[in-house]
Amino acid sequence: IHAGNTLNIFNRNHANSIGLGDGATGFLNFTSTELAILNAGNKIVIGEDGVQTGDINFDTWDMSGKTFDLEIYGNDIFMGGITMGEGSLLVHAQDNGGDVGELTLDGDISRDAAGTATLDLRADEDIRADGEDIISSDANNDGIAGALNVIFNADRDGDEEGVIDIRNSTITTRGGYFVAGGGSGDVGGANGILGDGDGTGADDNFAYAVGSAHGLYFYNTNITTSGGDSIFNGYAKGAGTSRGVFASKMNINSGDGLIKVTGISTGDTSNPRGVEFTGSVGKSILQSTGGDIEIIASSTNDYGLTLWSDVDITTVDGDITITAASSALNDIRSGGSTVVNNYTTTNGNLTFNADSLYLDNTASIYA
Repeated sequence: IHAGNTLNIFNRNHANSIGLGDGATGFLNFTSTELAILNAGNKIVIGEDGVQTGDINFDTWDMSGKTFDLEIYGNDIFMGGITMGEGSLLVHAQDNGGDVGELTLDGDISRDAAGTATLDLRADEDIRADGEDIISSDANNDGIAGALNVIFNADRDGDEEGVIDIRNSTITTRGGYFVAGGGSGDVGGANGILGDGDGTGADDNFAYAVGSAHGLYFYNTNITTSGGDSIFNGYAKGAGTSRGVFASKMNINSGDGLIKVTGISTGDTSNPRGVEFTGSVGKSILQSTGGDIEIIASSTNDYGLTLWSDVDITTVDGDITITAASSALNDIRSGGSTVVNNYTTTNGNLTFNADSLYLDNTASIYA
């Protein structure tokens, strides 16, 4: 089945579910063999943007050797077991007016194809993964594998409710950027520059926790961009919430790319800090070769920024800039049960913008 431009597939009753791939279930259901015969000169669209209100179970689709882009729209979406082709993949879990629209990764996503593509994961509410990997690699050893940009865009409908919760995962972009945040626009804004505050995309806007939890939560997760920028934006808003950005046992390695983490908390529960990196259950590292590292953190009821028990922020040629504010405690707290936190730039500048610092049990600060 081939369309020269766009192949559209959807239920006439938009409330019905769609299943894609072996093991998936849906009112409209495609086996993996049936998916393999679909092709298009431009893109394939499954479900209708703003219209599809049924859930989608997206399980096992190998698009190796295909060049089309793929767009999928539904209410709650479960996805995994996907091999991308040369084209990009956009998936949007949409609020249907009753069910808020959550996207859950329940299997790995891989890509080994030429050129640069984008994996754009959108949810009007939350995005969650536990044990799933997103890998761009030269698995075929043919030297043609390109970069994969990865976007986690919660709160896509802009109602300031939608978290990102990623655990036990590995994300490798092979030079593509990684963005985790919220907002209703495209990343890059008007000028195409990530994270400079000029747009309404996930690189400039927040994933929001409301009622409980953290805006962004990463546990035991490794993100390697090999020159791509890494942008994180999280907000814990109001009663019951905790940290804006909370990362435990996390390794971010950007190479020559920027690392930028922005977290705000107006929460009142369980150490409501703007940003916290902790190594108490395993070392957390933010590292680059030539890329700058920037952290912006604020809290109304706890420390603005906390680095706790075995955290390294390190770059060879980049600058490190840390800006933090708190209405209640120290702007920056760097400590823990062991003396192992380190701030290091071999050839760059190191700047703290804060009114108060509490640096107990910090091993080194070097520029």
